[in-house]
Amino acid sequence: MWLNHAKISVVWYNMLTTQSKHSFFMLARIHRKVRMKMKFEMLCNNKVYVEDVALEVFNEFVLKTASTKSYKECVDFFSHTYEKNFPMTFIATKNEKLVGSVSLFENDWAEKKEATPWIASLVVEPEYRNQKIAEKLLTMAIAHLEKIGYEAVFLKTENAPNYYIKRGYQLIEVTQNSDGQTVYIFSKKCHG
Repeated sequence: MWLNHAKISVVWYNMLTTQSKHSFFMLARIHRKVRMKMKFEMLCNNKVYVEDVALEVFNEFVLKTASTKSYKECVDFFSHTYEKNFPMTFIATKNEKLVGSVSLFENDWAEKKEATPWIASLVVEPEYRNQKIAEKLLTMAIAHLEKIGYEAVFLKTENAPNYYIKRGYQLIEVTQNSDGQTVYIFSKKCHG
């Protein structure tokens, strides 16, 4: 059956003028780009990705640390994300596949209870890194915070301080976590 469709397509294509063939290829190229387009949105607006986000965060931030959270607890946590209350989660998808996410928590550092809100759990799947997806997720999260009235945001990282320095975050403290690991604490204004 496929062969019959291919023969019909070739016959139809050969009947096109040169200009039409050019237009045909341009439309095919545009269709391919649209089909491959990255989509950014809030998880609360597309709950179909809750388990994917939970697995991504569980693999990246729970299994690699001393955390005792279960995968089920992660699913439960991300099942309750919101648009204007914490936690908030932003996702990037491509061809209906989750490729990255970032969350906003009211607090992500027990020793800094007065500092709020916090960027947390930024992760992009390895095959999609170096495509500015993380940067877009961060920009989207910060713009959302500004829209709902926050002036600044905080974050902590154990292994990527240079990433945030290059993007204009201000290092405000270097400390150690309970495991003795160096932790870099940053802040950034939500505007400008």
